[in-house]
Amino acid sequence: MEKEYYLGIDGGQSGSRCLVIDSGGTIVGMGKAGKIDHVLAPGGRERLREAFQTAIAGATGGEKIQFKAAFLGLSGVVAGGCLEQTVREAVAGVFHTEHLFVDNDGIIAWGGALSLRPGIIAIAGSGSLVLGVDHKGRMERAAGWGYLFGDEAGAFGIAVSAIKGELRKADEGYPPSALTEQIVAHFGVRELWEIVKGFYAGDFDRAKIGGLTPVLAAAARNGSGDLMEIFRDAATVLADQIDMVARRLDWKGSSILWSPIGGVFRSGDLFTEPLVGRLKSISTFDFTMVPPEYPPVVGAALLAFQKSGRAFPNGFLGRLRESFRPLAD
Repeated sequence: MEKEYYLGIDGGQSGSRCLVIDSGGTIVGMGKAGKIDHVLAPGGRERLREAFQTAIAGATGGEKIQFKAAFLGLSGVVAGGCLEQTVREAVAGVFHTEHLFVDNDGIIAWGGALSLRPGIIAIAGSGSLVLGVDHKGRMERAAGWGYLFGDEAGAFGIAVSAIKGELRKADEGYPPSALTEQIVAHFGVRELWEIVKGFYAGDFDRAKIGGLTPVLAAAARNGSGDLMEIFRDAATVLADQIDMVARRLDWKGSSILWSPIGGVFRSGDLFTEPLVGRLKSISTFDFTMVPPEYPPVVGAALLAFQKSGRAFPNGFLGRLRESFRPLAD
């Protein structure tokens, strides 16, 4: 049989990546490009097209490939409705594919982390999201509503909670604490209010604010009870959302795989221990934590293959693993 090719794209605020695989599970190439804005934002369509053109050219060496299927997992997009249609219109002519699927970046994160196995992913990066897929292929999610309406378990939410706490102490007349001094030093300012002003003025974006979280984690390990409570509260929110998603899906038995994704989990036991403890105390399910196997872009390529209607041939995942290893090193 002649080889067929499948395209997976992971597009988001931190950058865009694409992966091309063939029908045997061998990786043809991987490409990357800059971040994409919301497709409905001014200039959003053009930036999306440019990012995809750059990433695909990097993966194919500029060769024009006819894809059997392509799966686009994009930040801020949901399947169906005007957003999906706008994406389809924006990418028309950028690449050629028999089947095109468009969905959010959460589903490709699940596909990569669990290699399409039933289970749940818990994302605690700049923002936060919980997404699960059961044995019937049904998907449910919780959170992921952005920094104004959710994301309490993400780095931005944790950092804002800590800054708020220090601002409150300053309002009460307390002298600057050691933590305040660490925070202002991290941002290269002299006063806490300069951070607030900088955020509203656009000098500090959400990623910059969230970048404070590793500093906070180190301070918490050094004995800051207030910060330990902030991390514990964030972990509790995420654990509750994992259980919410689990209860809305249908599982074979009570055992469920879940995979942690995102930089907040690099805080280690400070975050993971209260999360796991909360799950054990509130849930009737037996959750087993497993590390993510692949990044989201691999999940996008796997979903392109799966949704094309083909069954995975023998040895497919093994060949994928072998050809991905040198790219990951």
